[in-house]
Amino acid sequence: MALFSVLIILACLHVHSVRSAIGSSEINCASSSNRVVGRVEEGYEGDVEIITIGPNDRLVLEPHMTGIVLSLLELVYTEGDTTAIVRTIRPLDAEEIRMYGESLSYFVSCFRGPKHARQLYVLDVNDNPPIFQSKSYSATVSEATAVGSNVLTVTAIDADATTENKRITYSILPPVPDAFEVVYDRNNGNIRLTKPLNYNDVQQYIFTVEAKDIGELRDTTTVTITVEKQNTEEYQEEDFSDITPEDIKDQDGNMGINKPVNSPVFT
Repeated sequence: MALFSVLIILACLHVHSVRSAIGSSEINCASSSNRVVGRVEEGYEGDVEIITIGPNDRLVLEPHMTGIVLSLLELVYTEGDTTAIVRTIRPLDAEEIRMYGESLSYFVSCFRGPKHARQLYVLDVNDNPPIFQSKSYSATVSEATAVGSNVLTVTAIDADATTENKRITYSILPPVPDAFEVVYDRNNGNIRLTKPLNYNDVQQYIFTVEAKDIGELRDTTTVTITVEKQNTEEYQEEDFSDITPEDIKDQDGNMGINKPVNSPVFT
């Protein structure tokens, strides 16, 4: 009775394993094959593929285009069995896999025989928030800076695999300064001047910029803008110390009579 119960439990486990696997196939070691196992969201752990083989076939798992296969998957197989299972070693990560290609590719190879190529597509999940490259940014800006100028650039990076999940929007959190706005530009946030600065009114602006992705995951950074007073023109007095005045001459009404006039000396 006890042996019968164990057999029932093992049979149930096998059925559960087949049902929970992403895909199943049959391998013939007389010829090669190439197929897509299926699609699964990243973070998946468990059976990837249930393979039916002949009792005399011997299999081995090998990388194919994806160098990290053997750190992600293993082949659960005992020689003489008619079933082999490709199973995860650790959770599948789309960002890690996309470093090597669009899919997780591997071979289930017959020993000294043909190779059977497999592709598993791991779908990206929005599980990474945008992260600012610095927790604070600062700049010194002249009060003469033209309205519409970009005075500072902030940058946040989202590590998700797909363009959709890594798309970022930037905004200034309240209280929003009336002199600046943040404008998206090729994954960066440009801090742009929206009105003339006046050093006599405000010498420094401190505000918070937020980066947010489509899944509402977010990060913030502090921006400090210091206003610099405009340099005024300074008129320098000309140095006349080396100029020697000419003698003053007294001119008589009669033609041809000109004689120097000596200035009196007062003692």
